Amino acid sequence: NYGFIPQTFCDNRIAELARSKADKAISGGDGDPLDILVLSEHHIPRGDIILKARPIGGFCLIDDGEADDKIIAVLKGDKVFEQYHEISQLPTGILERFEHYFLTYKSLPDAPNICEIAYSYSREESH
Repeated sequence: NYGFIPQTFCDNRIAELARSKADKAISGGDGDPLDILVLSEHHIPRGDIILKARPIGGFCLIDDGEADDKIIAVLKGDKVFEQYHEISQLPTGILERFEHYFLTYKSLPDAPNICEIAYSYSREESH
């Protein structure tokens, strides 16, 4: 389940952190609310825009030179995913799916990839 966190903003503070940790040229934040991937055993209809989730980490995506962080969270009370409290506890296959999606979702045939994952981070940093 993919959405955004209301009243947040991927701004120059996020970009500065990304520059310092990834040692890459990053022009700024993407200017959008922070993106969130909510892990749950339940289907969440598109119209359900407000839910309670617990962040467990995230990763810094560089999208065409801009920071575009992705927060990973667990739906509160979810019976399958509530056991995870840190991104490092997730099965490797789940993280690989996220990485594959975000590394390729803007890719065009025969064009260079404009997205890269600079690093992942813990629950503490995701707050």
